[in-house]
Amino acid sequence: MSQTLATLLARAENVRAKDFNNNEAKLAEKILSGLGTLPSIVASANFTTLGGAAAEAITIAGLLSTDIAIVTVRVIGATPRIVTKAVTTANTLTVTFAGDPSTDHVISYLVLRPAA
Repeated sequence: MSQTLATLLARAENVRAKDFNNNEAKLAEKILSGLGTLPSIVASANFTTLGGAAAEAITIAGLLSTDIAIVTVRVIGATPRIVTKAVTTANTLTVTFAGDPSTDHVISYLVLRPAA
């Protein structure tokens, strides 16, 4: 681990800056201040498609319409499909594919809640 990365990690864990080289402490502080308040992870999982339609609705308790979903295709089924859209609503993540993904695709999703 480089000293700069170690400094950044130490600052993130509230270790006193005086324990590190002053230049590295300033750099880490600048990086961390630029991040602002980070979002929290609401949910993450793998999901095997059910098929029958291009849209797959995944129930996730507590999900809000303001949450942000990041979805990737983990396993491409027999008929390749791509994700065209992911929409969050109350308690539901709806993932739309470019056509019916049938029952043999696996997607991975990560849902973030923006900081207040």
